[in-house]
Amino acid sequence: MNEILQIVATEYGVDIRLLSSPSRSKNISQARQAVYWLLWRSGRTLIDCARAVGRTHHTTTLYGIRQTEKRMAEQPGYADKMGRLRTIVESENKMFPVKQSS
Repeated sequence: MNEILQIVATEYGVDIRLLSSPSRSKNISQARQAVYWLLWRSGRTLIDCARAVGRTHHTTTLYGIRQTEKRMAEQPGYADKMGRLRTIVESENKMFPVKQSS
């Protein structure tokens, strides 16, 4: 899971520690939501996704995943970005595909 945190932190240009911080700034929140989505797509449970960034509620993760998918549907550039991240995670971690695209 740490590999995904590092990949996302690098892509978003944030310190990895900020992903676990209480910050609600747009860039950090979107990075955190990208972590949720990538972990969830790799087959992790919602609570595992939350715990990866220091959260305790699966509902926070679910909201973040839905926001990421909504952003991907509305913004082709964002969908491309998430696709690149997923490809990087796949090549470095061999974690995918656990879940099939829906």
